[in-house]
Amino acid sequence: MKNILFAALDAYSKVGGIQQFNKRIVSALLEDENLNEISVVIKDDNYSDIQQKSNKISFITCDQSRVKLIVNTLKLAKSKDTLLLVHVNLLPLAFLSKIINPKIKVILFVHGIDVWGVNSRKIKKSDRFLIKFVDKIASVSAFTAQKMSESFNVNIDNFTVFPNAVDPLKENSSNFDSTKKLLLLTVARLSENEKGKHHDSVLKALPKIIKK
Repeated sequence: MKNILFAALDAYSKVGGIQQFNKRIVSALLEDENLNEISVVIKDDNYSDIQQKSNKISFITCDQSRVKLIVNTLKLAKSKDTLLLVHVNLLPLAFLSKIINPKIKVILFVHGIDVWGVNSRKIKKSDRFLIKFVDKIASVSAFTAQKMSESFNVNIDNFTVFPNAVDPLKENSSNFDSTKKLLLLTVARLSENEKGKHHDSVLKALPKIIKK
């Protein structure tokens, strides 16, 4: 039986791909009958935000405090078999947890451009040091695994491809009309701080695309 520790920045108080991913991980942990103790340390959510409360899982919220996130994670890491880190920004917890409990297995989930070594998040020497304390990297795609392998100087054998999933559609949840000749599906977050997704460019291009 395994004791799992899951550390995250947020899952319930914001809307986004990583937040949805985090909730799916919690759901998967709850469904695993081989787990006897699950702890989730979460930085930015309040306890009232959490939608997946269960007797099988304990949530520890940190009042948006990075210090509390570190302290609570390290307290729990002493008695856990596995630590799941759901973002590369949590990488220091891998190093600190291994000091507290050298036997703990650390799994890091990576989601894309944040580990490619481009744009705003350049890879630092400290990143290449800290990644040595991660036992397995679960990458959203083979492409991201390859890019991270190069930017972090990590052996590609340390990666497992772990694609994103979607939740089953609920009945009456879709207004999809299959009779329309032209359909455009956009799967993304529309947010002011996500200008790199270039939704505005797509919208500006649509009139020209329609003409063709």
